[in-house]
Amino acid sequence: MIAPKFETERLVLRGFETRDLAPLTEFFTNPEATRFIGGVRKAEEVYDQLSAYVGHWALYGLSLWAIEEKASGALAGFTGYLNPPDWPFPEIGWSVFPAFQNKGYATEAARAARVGIVRLGGPAELVSYIDPENAASRRVAEKLGAQAGEMIGLRAGNAMVWRHPRISFSEEQAA
Repeated sequence: MIAPKFETERLVLRGFETRDLAPLTEFFTNPEATRFIGGVRKAEEVYDQLSAYVGHWALYGLSLWAIEEKASGALAGFTGYLNPPDWPFPEIGWSVFPAFQNKGYATEAARAARVGIVRLGGPAELVSYIDPENAASRRVAEKLGAQAGEMIGLRAGNAMVWRHPRISFSEEQAA
């Protein structure tokens, strides 16, 4: 399976492409930008990461979407489904590149991705694992209606579990 495309008012959620490697590398080699998602990666690790994003669609039928800004055509970040075997619950995650932050893109993209996950047969109940110091992601989770829960240990350290509301049939149909 390849990633289906979804559009919002300002964004396109699409599968990753080879042209995304350079902006992903720029993002993942930035210590400030990646401090809440496991930190800096080497260029060859970013290549592996991009390949994993694409491969998860084929293997599992769900993965992360590239967030493309309609106005510029630029890669603005990523959002979607994560379900590593060592995590307790499937996650909806998001990251928006620094140049595209403070525009509401994370909320807009994650809302569309959440509905897309359900449409593709994924779980209607998702969580987001958010570092307690990540105020921007906490605000996005709140805008999406998620509720803060317990703290757990994950690979990159401690994270608060934010439980998203179950996607209703009417919400899924409206999107």
